[in-house]
Amino acid sequence: MFVNMTLVSICIPTFNGEQYVRTALNCIIEQTYSNLEIVFSDDGSSDGTLEILENFARDSLFSVKVLKHQHTSLAGNWNHCVANASGEYIKFLFQDDLMRPDCISKLVRQALADPEIGLVFSSRDLIVESAETLGDAASKIVMSCASLHRGWSDLQPVQEGLKLLADPALVDGVWNKVGEPSTVLIKKQCLIDVGGFDPSLCQLIDLDMWYRLMAVSKVGFVDEVLSSFRIHGQQVSVENTNSGRAGDDSRFFARKVVHSPLFDNLHPVAQKKLLKASRPPSAFKVQRRRLKRWLVRDVLRLRS
Repeated sequence: MFVNMTLVSICIPTFNGEQYVRTALNCIIEQTYSNLEIVFSDDGSSDGTLEILENFARDSLFSVKVLKHQHTSLAGNWNHCVANASGEYIKFLFQDDLMRPDCISKLVRQALADPEIGLVFSSRDLIVESAETLGDAASKIVMSCASLHRGWSDLQPVQEGLKLLADPALVDGVWNKVGEPSTVLIKKQCLIDVGGFDPSLCQLIDLDMWYRLMAVSKVGFVDEVLSSFRIHGQQVSVENTNSGRAGDDSRFFARKVVHSPLFDNLHPVAQKKLLKASRPPSAFKVQRRRLKRWLVRDVLRLRS
């Protein structure tokens, strides 16, 4: 019989987004797993998000922390959340994402199947806002990341993380084949041991963490849809794509991997691709990218 003995901290980094946060909070209330701590880390929101969180904390049966601080960065907010969490495991939930009622129960059950598992993830589905509200960048995200876990060559319920790093398909297609933070459960001590989230990154913060966790622990997978990732025109990944920061971040991440000890564990095919991705683009590609950004801005200006 599965007993809720292990404390799980649901970490919710928040910013402006009150139109979504109430739905996310309902997902917590509906969880079948009861041994939960809720940690909100509000990154200087200026809408009604903070008031919603404080009302939830006042009425909740769970232990709830509402942390407030000035705006820092995505990674800074995530690390602040983790630093104030007491649970043995961390379950992220972004305020615009959702969890199924049995999400945490099934992820914890898989995590406890092997004490060497540091990361568990599941498949997830997408919530796509109406096509009229999506720009080109958001539409590309929809097309590229519907079934991330199918990109692995041989994904098992439990495997060495080093086996996934050695997969020749590691950087084929979408690089992040684990998914967004709302899809995972992380052993807190493993996260601390690898040094937390890297604030030098703006887009591939989660992927960087998954790679580092794979290098030191086993990885579990639950082949069920347990969460939903919402795609909308205001999310940070869309802003990063439109501004060009996403491309710069990919190059920085590739360079970081190339110069890290885990690079030797990668398949030669993946090594070659990351070496290529780590190099700065040619002058022609830079000009083409600048032209594309200008066209995107011009089209958005005309639409408005």
